[in-house]
Amino acid sequence: MNALAALLGRPRLVLLIAGLLALVGLASFLNMPRQEDPTFPDRGGLITVLYPGAVAESIERLIIEPLEDELAQVEEIDIVSATARTGVALLNIGLHDHIYDTDPAWDRVRYAMARAEHRFPAGVERTELDDRQ
Repeated sequence: MNALAALLGRPRLVLLIAGLLALVGLASFLNMPRQEDPTFPDRGGLITVLYPGAVAESIERLIIEPLEDELAQVEEIDIVSATARTGVALLNIGLHDHIYDTDPAWDRVRYAMARAEHRFPAGVERTELDDRQ
């Protein structure tokens, strides 16, 4: 208590400390880096495979399983969830949170898709990756 009482007994010193702290805070605020629209890495992607006329069970067996087998070899992938509907397969992909440079990871996903396409049946029209989710 004696130190606090001694400090409060010197009003000029208290004002000097408060003023210095205010100036340091103002200088920090003015020099702080800011972005109006900060960028975030795109860690989510959607693979769409069109196989017209195929039922969901066939798409699961002929499209999704080979794709999941190849995608399992890509270390950057955190989660894969697949949906099979008549004529289309949809695979949602999420990359690990610690990945900030996502372009090489999406390139490895594209290579895995190309390897899986060799195992697809004839009649598959289009396989595409939307990596800006």
